[in-house]
Amino acid sequence: MFLLLVAIYCLAACLACGNVLLLEGWPLNHEGLSFFERVEVFRIAMQAGDFFPLWTPFAHNGYGSPFPFFYHRLYSTVVGWIALLIHSTYWSVKISIPLFLTCGAIGMHKTAKLMQLRPHSCIAAALLLIFANYSFTDWLIRGAMAEFSAFMLIPWLLYYGIKVIRGESLSGIGLGLVTSLLFFAHSMIFYYGMLPIIVIFALSFWDGQGKFSFLKQSVINLVLFWGLLLINISIYALAIILIKPDFNLGALITVIDISKQFTSFFDYLVYTKFDWGHTGGGYSVELGRGITVTLILTGIIIRIAINKSKFNLKIPQEKNKILIFLILSTIIFVHLQFPLALWFYKLIPGAAYLQFPWRLLTFLTPILILLLCERLEFLAAIESSISTGKFCQLVLIFIVVHQILFGINAQNVQYEILSPEEIKLAINQNNLAQGLIFAGEYLPKDIQAVPEMKPLIQAENCQIIAANPPIVLAEAIHMQKISLTVQSNPSCQIYFNQFDNPFIKTIPGEGGSTLISEQQTIVVNPGSGVQKVEFLRQGLLQAIGTKLLNKATGNRQQGSRERGIQFF
Repeated sequence: MFLLLVAIYCLAACLACGNVLLLEGWPLNHEGLSFFERVEVFRIAMQAGDFFPLWTPFAHNGYGSPFPFFYHRLYSTVVGWIALLIHSTYWSVKISIPLFLTCGAIGMHKTAKLMQLRPHSCIAAALLLIFANYSFTDWLIRGAMAEFSAFMLIPWLLYYGIKVIRGESLSGIGLGLVTSLLFFAHSMIFYYGMLPIIVIFALSFWDGQGKFSFLKQSVINLVLFWGLLLINISIYALAIILIKPDFNLGALITVIDISKQFTSFFDYLVYTKFDWGHTGGGYSVELGRGITVTLILTGIIIRIAINKSKFNLKIPQEKNKILIFLILSTIIFVHLQFPLALWFYKLIPGAAYLQFPWRLLTFLTPILILLLCERLEFLAAIESSISTGKFCQLVLIFIVVHQILFGINAQNVQYEILSPEEIKLAINQNNLAQGLIFAGEYLPKDIQAVPEMKPLIQAENCQIIAANPPIVLAEAIHMQKISLTVQSNPSCQIYFNQFDNPFIKTIPGEGGSTLISEQQTIVVNPGSGVQKVEFLRQGLLQAIGTKLLNKATGNRQQGSRERGIQFF
């Protein structure tokens, strides 16, 4: 049965992006070709034997970038693996869309089933996520693939969160694993994921009668959740804390002022300003008029029906807590969409990095879909008539069909298409260095502009006798280890044109030293005579050791790194 569901949702996901899959090239989007470029950088690294890339030389005119470390890495890692296996970054990106949509749909189905919704509601919930407006906004209009991968994890966050609320044993493990994946998928979605998680654990300790009490299973789940989360992300988070001050990540806030990104309440219900399929600019914040308008009307009808009939339907405590969780989460994320929440973005450290309040539609979309399915079933239950039940089912079917038709129309792209040739040219190794510039956030702290492109290695007043691998004298490579044999004299300088960073260790040879240039690049002064100069790729633990050692000695220069701690 499970495999059949996977097949059904995979087919639905292919329908949701089929036009783009069959398209020659990729539609113009906010990110251009950057997600193809990022995946290609990861593929190159993996092909070189680096399966957890932290630094790439293929960015910033060849001076390198820590974007593999800082940027949300789950999407590029998964799709990079696919690209490595099928030998095509172009097709791996295309395959990734139905792959992630299927993952999200299965999570929605399982969550709806856990909420004890009927099979048709479970299927509807899954299909509505696949064809949701914001799903298309994410992957098709914005090209926000990292956020899209996190978006498709939210149903699983809800699934394990509800299990924790229900007090199921060891459910904290599942919640901890999904939250860990969110951390690597998109740091800001992870950050805001803590809000529903707080609600989850509060409700897990609530007895449903207005009291919070010590519940053994809830404590166990809380310990399991935090223990697993800390094991999975603490080392990486420590590295971010240590390395972040060296780079200009603050540009992410200065470039986009979140206070200017709010939009009207009605735009979330019905948004007519964006012409789907006919413009490559702009975006839509509509959640899906079939979902939101029907949910509001259903809520009003339920209230009228209960008042008229004085109906008193006893809801099991477990289902009541789940409903409270979904409603509270909705209130929180709806509040954060409007200027009333500006205090939160200004006062809470890191909150403004969200950039756009409507990013939180990643949470609101699956939550509102689940609420819609649950409320329609509840309406059928309180009316307890066959005709009402059939009507609610027909309404849900109509909404699903409406969203499917919307999704098919949204793919009817009439605007600019980036051709396969343009994509292949952009991800060509020789062009990546110029293409991946970003917005300055990954430049060293004291650098305002990217320097002119230069060879990876240059020698001044001396001769490089040999290089291993020899190709580094002609072009950049994803570095594992570079060894140079140099005929040196006192004025010899070897320019390793990479920005100074803790992911590269320099060994300048006997009597040599390492300096950092004004452009924050690495310069080696070898000792006299024939010397061996080495540049080594450092892993995460080694980079942490380098930073801690530099902090201890107060020395940021590479010269201190040749005494670096070896963890492997």
